[in-house]
Amino acid sequence: MIQAWTVLLDSIRMLRASKIFAIALAISLLLALVFVSIRIGQSSFSIFFGLLEFEFDLSLLGDEGGKMVYIYIFQNAFIDWWLAWFAILLALISTCQIFPRFMESGSIEIPLSKPISRQRLFFLKYLTGHLFVFLQTSVFCGIVFIGLRYRLGFWNFSIFWAIPVISFAFGILYSVCVFMGVKTRSTLFSLLLTLVFWAFTLIPQWIEEVLYQTTKIYPALGTSIDWKTGQLKDTADPVPLWLQRWTEIQHEVNVYIPKTRECTKSLIRLIQLEDPSRSDVTSSQSRFPSSAQITKQLSERYTWAEIYLSAAVFQILLCAWSMRIFCRRDY
Repeated sequence: MIQAWTVLLDSIRMLRASKIFAIALAISLLLALVFVSIRIGQSSFSIFFGLLEFEFDLSLLGDEGGKMVYIYIFQNAFIDWWLAWFAILLALISTCQIFPRFMESGSIEIPLSKPISRQRLFFLKYLTGHLFVFLQTSVFCGIVFIGLRYRLGFWNFSIFWAIPVISFAFGILYSVCVFMGVKTRSTLFSLLLTLVFWAFTLIPQWIEEVLYQTTKIYPALGTSIDWKTGQLKDTADPVPLWLQRWTEIQHEVNVYIPKTRECTKSLIRLIQLEDPSRSDVTSSQSRFPSSAQITKQLSERYTWAEIYLSAAVFQILLCAWSMRIFCRRDY
């Protein structure tokens, strides 16, 4: 047990010595404070606790207009961009060095000489990467949790769903990064190939999302795309059969692909920003029916098993392969 804690603490010290670790935590802290500092009134919008103020007319949205905009900012800026993209990217940049540096000559010999199995050693090093993103997301969610209570008037514990979901989405990419790190022992190479893998898994997800909107959502809303201008029009044109079939095939293919985008998008279903104790609040979905329906249908087009099962199997298999390489290599 003592040897395990020693290995874990060594990994944490290595991350703390990296500047990107401190930068990532500082950015998470800053963004959380920015979100808390936002104040939205009926005629003004301010950030940094009133330091910067802008005129912004919300009278058309009614009494709940300020809360609706506040929720919109959180969902579209902090969930869709910070947590889903930049937080994961910073975590990858910070942790991609763990295994390559650990396996360098002169560094790996000391841990291997201790009475600890290679399998356990690998697992502890692997756990270190997840601890980083867990800490980064926890800091952000903790401050936002207090901010939502202050701005929306109720405690919203569903915000903490972001911690396991973002950690899981990060784990998909981190398993690739660890595999390439163990295989090549190159920090730069493992990071670049992980980013390439991320791009190749995002492309089919984007394609399927556009196809689903075109063939399923827009016709249900009574609209369609004008292919000459690329704009939406008020009439719903018949969807070609070949396009419907392509959408179905693309969806079936994506079921078996580890989907980081759909993992982070599932936070829309998990984090409920309306006060459940109030029945008189007009939700943002009723104010903006088309936008809300599109967002809701897109987030629910995959089942929970289709989102998380394939990704979990992918992580387990790739980590087992990485562990096998790590344990069988001669140092």
